[in-house]
Amino acid sequence: MLQGSRPLIVFEHAGQPTATAYGYSPEQFFDLFESLGYVLFDVFGRPYGPNDWSRPKSPWYKVAAALGTDDEVFCRDRLPTLILDVASRR
Repeated sequence: MLQGSRPLIVFEHAGQPTATAYGYSPEQFFDLFESLGYVLFDVFGRPYGPNDWSRPKSPWYKVAAALGTDDEVFCRDRLPTLILDVASRR
């Protein structure tokens, strides 16, 4: 389904505590998304990769966008600005 429809995926993930609870490694996590042709971001639109796995206070919400899609462009180019715009209105 993911390879055929290539939907934008928003999910909650706490890094190592989640991986430990469900029995997978960071490598398996990132390999899965890479094998499906997805790139990962945190909810603020920052790229999320293996070096970010143990980053303190990393947001739990992640976004996976299919490479080469409008979703990827949105996450990479628009999402950070959109989040800042919303935050500045508070």
